[in-house]
Amino acid sequence: MALAATRIITAMATGLLATATTSFSGDGPSPEPAPQIRPYIQASSMVNLGAFATPNGLLAAAAKAPAAGSFARAGTFTPNNSVATDPTLAPPGTGGAMASERNLFGTMPIHSISAASGSHRSPKRTLATPALLTGGGGIGNSAALPTAAGVGSIGALVAIFISNGTPEHPDAGLLIGNGADGGPGQDGGNGGLLFGNGGRGGDGVATVNGGRAGNGGNAGLVGGDGGNGSNITSSDNIVAFGRDGGDGGNGGRFLGNGGNGGAGGNAQNLDRGGTVGGTGGNGGQAGLIGKGGNGGHGGVALAGSGTARGGQGGTGGSAVLAGNGGDGGGGGGTNSNTGNAVGGNGSNAGHGGIGGSEGTGGLGGTGTGSNPASHNGQSGSGAA
Repeated sequence: MALAATRIITAMATGLLATATTSFSGDGPSPEPAPQIRPYIQASSMVNLGAFATPNGLLAAAAKAPAAGSFARAGTFTPNNSVATDPTLAPPGTGGAMASERNLFGTMPIHSISAASGSHRSPKRTLATPALLTGGGGIGNSAALPTAAGVGSIGALVAIFISNGTPEHPDAGLLIGNGADGGPGQDGGNGGLLFGNGGRGGDGVATVNGGRAGNGGNAGLVGGDGGNGSNITSSDNIVAFGRDGGDGGNGGRFLGNGGNGGAGGNAQNLDRGGTVGGTGGNGGQAGLIGKGGNGGHGGVALAGSGTARGGQGGTGGSAVLAGNGGDGGGGGGTNSNTGNAVGGNGSNAGHGGIGGSEGTGGLGGTGTGSNPASHNGQSGSGAA
């Protein structure tokens, strides 16, 4: 018993002595060697330098970036002395290790995973796979490139310059094409600036634009004719007015004839009311070389016991540089059973250009009635 106690006391004394000796010693305990962290550098053999010729090649190379298991140890590569040192990565006794160059293809941050069992190395690292880009061009997220212009897009571009007008789009292409005819009471479409005819104006309808006719479209060659005014019929003591005809379109800027004016609408009231025929449309002006359009004829007026007046004719279009002037439109004829009948006046003709002649003035309309005051209309002159 005494021997055992002696041994315990001796052991405790020996431990205290060792502790005291260690505490007063000037040399501290040797620190545990720091774990050696070696940067993983992408093997250059994994990169296809030929793929860098185009941006799409760069993206394709990014898609082939090696996974974490494909990285070789840093010790198999020559460090790049142009980069700054990182003392925290220094193996013992080296005074600082070279930081690895940035991986151009590993754009996502490095995430740590659990360390291998029984290894003194730091945990392995892996690169998150970046999302593949669907579009071409620069680096970064990008939307898919728009599809290339198809045949339909090319056709639409050509149609802006070369095409005929349609009911939905009456005007022709900017350079070549014919304008479409106007609908009821609507103007005709313009033709192309270089070649093409203007569309005819639509005839007047009582429920559209007050019954007035549409004008003819202008053109690169021949202007469109104006539409005819609508006919109006009334009864009792209500006056009937025929609607005016549309004007003819102008010819081309350099070459072309003007369109003819449309006829004025007829008016009819076989009762007590009066009637007045519509005025004819004016002829369109010619181009530098070309003939002016003829004026439209005035509308006819028919009455029972009221006064009837014929519509006036439209003025003829003029030539600009060389060419003939258009003829003036004739006045509308009239007839009244018991009232006055006054014929419409004819209109003046258009001027001719160099080497061209003036048009002929329109004839006055006839006035036929039992009333002695009935008479014919006056004729137009040879030039406006």
